[in-house]
Amino acid sequence: MTRNTIVSSLENKFARLKGEVRAIEKEAEEATGAELRDKIVEITHRQKKIWKTMSEIESTIKIYDPCWDRERVKAIKPRKEGLPPGTISKKTLKFLSQAKAPVTTTELYKFVRAQIEAEGYVPPSPTGLRSSIHGTLERRVGKSVMKHGTTPITWSYKNQALQS
Repeated sequence: MTRNTIVSSLENKFARLKGEVRAIEKEAEEATGAELRDKIVEITHRQKKIWKTMSEIESTIKIYDPCWDRERVKAIKPRKEGLPPGTISKKTLKFLSQAKAPVTTTELYKFVRAQIEAEGYVPPSPTGLRSSIHGTLERRVGKSVMKHGTTPITWSYKNQALQS
């Protein structure tokens, strides 16, 4: 490995740890009362482990780049991997049931993707997410979902379609 690759890899790890420390601090801010007292010990322990690792990374980086500054590194926000089962279906049907007019798969895709990202999860690939949304709707055609024969295909919640 070249010097730049080592420093770059370690900086990336440092940035992720820095983001994790911020996420832990935010978690502590959101906790209140008895919940906070229970979490303080756990949070403090997690932070100490991360700070120790960050300091080890910093000293290793300084071997390769003595002028390296930890403040220059921006934190990378940690993201949750893997969606809980049923997340895409629930979000798709929620948006569809609240829509005032028929919506396209693209509109549903944009909403569901934004919701997943807002919750801190890594969304599936664009193709995978679109396929999941389309599959969710196709399984419910004739039951709770109505498919309109327009181009592009539009969808509506069945009780809304009857009201239109």
